[in-house]
Amino acid sequence: MIQEDQHYFFDSSEFIEIIDFYLMNNQKDKLKIALEMGREYFPMNIELEIREAQFNILNNKRELALEQLKSLYALYPDNPDVLLSMAAIYSELNRHGEAISYLELALEVDENPEHVLLSLAMEYQQIGQFRKSVSVLKRLISMRPEDDFVLNELAHVFDAAKSYDESIRFFTRYADDHPFNAFAWFHLGNAYSSQKKYNEALEAYDYTLAIDPEFSSAIFNRGHVFLSTSRYNEAVKCFEETLQIEGKDAVTLYFIGEAWFAAGKLDKAQQYYSESIEADANHMESRIGLAFVYNDRGEYDQALQQIEQALRIESTHSEANQIKGDILINLNRFADAIDALRKAVLLDTQNVDAWLILSEATMLQDDAEGALKVLAEAEKAVEEPVLIIYRKAAYLFETDRYKEGEMVLLTALEMNIAELNSVFEYNAELREHVVLNEIISNYKKTNG
Repeated sequence: MIQEDQHYFFDSSEFIEIIDFYLMNNQKDKLKIALEMGREYFPMNIELEIREAQFNILNNKRELALEQLKSLYALYPDNPDVLLSMAAIYSELNRHGEAISYLELALEVDENPEHVLLSLAMEYQQIGQFRKSVSVLKRLISMRPEDDFVLNELAHVFDAAKSYDESIRFFTRYADDHPFNAFAWFHLGNAYSSQKKYNEALEAYDYTLAIDPEFSSAIFNRGHVFLSTSRYNEAVKCFEETLQIEGKDAVTLYFIGEAWFAAGKLDKAQQYYSESIEADANHMESRIGLAFVYNDRGEYDQALQQIEQALRIESTHSEANQIKGDILINLNRFADAIDALRKAVLLDTQNVDAWLILSEATMLQDDAEGALKVLAEAEKAVEEPVLIIYRKAAYLFETDRYKEGEMVLLTALEMNIAELNSVFEYNAELREHVVLNEIISNYKKTNG
């Protein structure tokens, strides 16, 4: 009709269907003509006025659209489509609080509130109010219990809210009620895995795969569980099975490399890190993996080359700068190492390993005071500084400052005795240190 300049009679609902089709398919020219014709035939139709505002949003005329919708809201304050459109445009303008206000109004008047609830959950996520998003999505899933999209969104928000125990409770109940829903078991497995309840996670993934044997994400996550529990051969099998289903993928190839690296199979790790880079030349983690392989072999120049290539991909990556510093220490380039490590802690003040290696680089230059100053700086910056304090104690005992060392060591023991071994991982010779061992022994006797 539009192309041939022919005119047929449509009622308003048919015009709305045509306009919505053009809106969904972003056919702006046809949409404009359809709107003009619709407004000519039905000048007072509120649905067409809303579509006109949506057309202006599509053309980045948000302020004009907002004015149109405000005029409609003044006339039709209880119209759910007006309220939803107001919410949508405020969301586009990143004014999420106002979007939420209109969605809450829409909930009061809309006879079919499901789509309103989904929009409201999304808005709460935009402003970081994940608990409220969880509540809204729970309400929505009670209305649409078979909706996998809502179920997946709820799993995502549980994770964002760090509500892992609640996630386990919810998906346990849901899986009991819907035992053949593969997503329910999959999300339950993920929740268990987040809490390091690995046996339960594997059982949940097994149920997922019993329902859908080619549920590749469940196979992949099963591999992660095996990797986390040092079952490296089983991890590799899961990742290889994922490749068979999904095809060659840089991320999966990288994790095969990770499994072989953790198993001490450096040649195989190198092979899969390299294959990952072939699949995606910008896969930074595989470059870092290769740097670790070369570093562990003592091939420091090749390790440095790989980490510098990684940093070309992302120069602001704290861990990569930390690894570069560590490699430069092995090359006896201490000044360059300190520069790289300084950058690492500047990029991420919570990178405890970078602080520790930075102090080591300073210590290796026979500058114990400088190393202690680095640790003092780290202690102020890091939210959980127990490893920093243990290292400080180690340096004090190494330099025969026993009284200071005792005070610092007792502080660390009070904070977390389980991390005591970090002292000996740094310097195994301290295991034989008489004074140090006496302090530890007395502390354990006194504190049971």
